[in-house]
Parts: sequence; C-alpha cells; structure tokens
Amino acid sequence: MCKIKNFLVITILTMISCKNTRGPIIKYNTNKIDLGEIEFKKEFHGKITIYNTGDEPLKFLEATADCSCTVPDDVKNTIIQPNDSGYLSFKITPAMDGFIQQSIYLNNTSTNENRVLFFIRANVKLL
Repeated sequence: MCKIKNFLVITILTMISCKNTRGPIIKYNTNKIDLGEIEFKKEFHGKITIYNTGDEPLKFLEATADCSCTVPDDVKNTIIQPNDSGYLSFKITPAMDGFIQQSIYLNNTSTNENRVLFFIRANVKLL
C-alpha cells in the first residue's frame, strides 16, 4: 500500500512540475510581403497580420526598417492576446522606380522567434 501511495505522490508532483507553459508564440503567413505594383513617390500603406498561438500575451517591443522610405508604425503598446491576431502597419514612399525590397525588423516577446525579419517587395512604376 505504501508503494502505491508513494507512486501516486511522485506521479502527481511530476505532473505539477511539468506544467507545459509555452508562452507567447508568434506566427505569420509569410515574411515576404509582395505589394505588387505601386507608384513612384506615392505613399503606400500596408499591414502584416501577426498571430499569437501561444498561451500568454505577445508584446511588440520595437519595429525598425532598413530605409527611411519605409516606416513601420510605433508598436510599443501593441499586445496580442493568446489565440488572437493583430497587425504590424507600415508605409512606404518609394524613392526609385523598378523592383524594390525593403526590410522591417519586429522585436517581440515570443518564445519561438523574438526578432522577425519581414521583406517588403514591390515593383515601382513611374506615372
């Protein structure tokens, strides 16, 4: 009887100590955003859908771009609850024509990818 009791106590303690908390988990459809054709020197507004598939709130810490023609919105107060989605909004004002590729880095509190690199691609046309 004592062996069974000890086994049950050890099993219960093991189950309690192995509680699986995953934290916030960031997901997105793709990190390559194709805007198609946009106009030269005309401001274009876009957004990237971000999902939190974890079990804790996901917080955006900072979004930065590699070029002054690409400006992500301020994300410091963005929180996505578990099993919900939100957006990373940005604007691009292309300063050259032809194919462009810009980058946006999103720092966040996810446990799986706390710095995400998004590539924003477009074909800029002169009008």
